[in-house]
Amino acid sequence: QFINPIQEHAVQARAWACRLDHFFHNPRSQRREQAQPDMAPAPSERTKASSPFDNAAADIVLRTSDAVDFRVRSHILLEASPVFTSILSIPQDPVSPDGPATIDISEDSVTMETLLRICYLVANPTLRGRPLDEMERATHAASKYEMAYPLDMLCDELKFAAKKASFEVWAIACRCGLEA
Repeated sequence: QFINPIQEHAVQARAWACRLDHFFHNPRSQRREQAQPDMAPAPSERTKASSPFDNAAADIVLRTSDAVDFRVRSHILLEASPVFTSILSIPQDPVSPDGPATIDISEDSVTMETLLRICYLVANPTLRGRPLDEMERATHAASKYEMAYPLDMLCDELKFAAKKASFEVWAIACRCGLEA
């Protein structure tokens, strides 16, 4: 049976995508274990995020899965994300003497720092050269929270990364629902 070069390339691309998908989503993968710890740290092990997400004047705390507290201003989240608009529209208890309300989120601190630095225009991150697994987690989170601007920036960086790692970026795009 004759297979032309384009068909052969497509078969190879699918095989690479399956291997990459297995690597990134295999529970034994070291990268996955590092990025998503199985047990949340004890309250005494919580840490504060770096500046500008350690501001005492912030009115909300986002606590990540690896127990890092990001003190943020709710009005920035409201502008950046319709999902956070919905979350923050739920009546909250009055501000406690212990500080602002805390929202536990499933993302890790690296992912949230990337997204929040894009949203806080004064603190833009350097996305170029970041590991692809970090870019994938940030892209998933931007999509989950419906953050249009961060998603656009991350997609642009993935397009740039595709010049050197086309199969890996294609697999990420497929897993993130961006292949169209």
